[in-house]
Amino acid sequence: MSRYQDDLGNMRSLDLYLETLNKEEYRTARKKIGSSGLARAPLAGMDIASTSFHHVLHNKRKKRQLKTLAQFQKKFDWQFDVNTVLKEEYDALVLTDANRIINWVSKGFYNMTGYPASFAIGQTPDFLQGKNTPEDTKKRVDEKLKKEVVFTETFVNYRKNNEEYLCEITVIPLRSYGAKLTHFLALEREISA
Repeated sequence: MSRYQDDLGNMRSLDLYLETLNKEEYRTARKKIGSSGLARAPLAGMDIASTSFHHVLHNKRKKRQLKTLAQFQKKFDWQFDVNTVLKEEYDALVLTDANRIINWVSKGFYNMTGYPASFAIGQTPDFLQGKNTPEDTKKRVDEKLKKEVVFTETFVNYRKNNEEYLCEITVIPLRSYGAKLTHFLALEREISA
């Protein structure tokens, strides 16, 4: 990680401080700060710092998720490329066993649903569904799961606070090198109607 990314929090604070100075105070502070020797990319305001900070966090989360899935891949001898899968756009990852029991969820799952991993693990994803989740959608998903094919479906799901949201789910069957289905990986993202 670059020195810039490591010091991003300090840089945001410095940016705010410098914005409060008059011209003379700014010149004095600038002399004291000096140069890091790195290519300069001054922060114009919190919007730029915030965008950069979120980008750094997003990349760190993705690396952790990749590492976790690589550990599962090694343990269950899956025959798929984890790197390729995680290039797709998603807000949360949900890993279930072949019986659809949740084994692991990414931190994005909590952000999207309000349910912590400790609540979700051991259940089926059905707990996210409710009165406005169409029965025909549930039946289509069950059929596709039985066929063990990759598919994308849109669900009406419910957060912990009972707020309804539209969730696009891409499900990938995971097989060991013996071609036995061991798990399903769902890439989930909230979409607008």
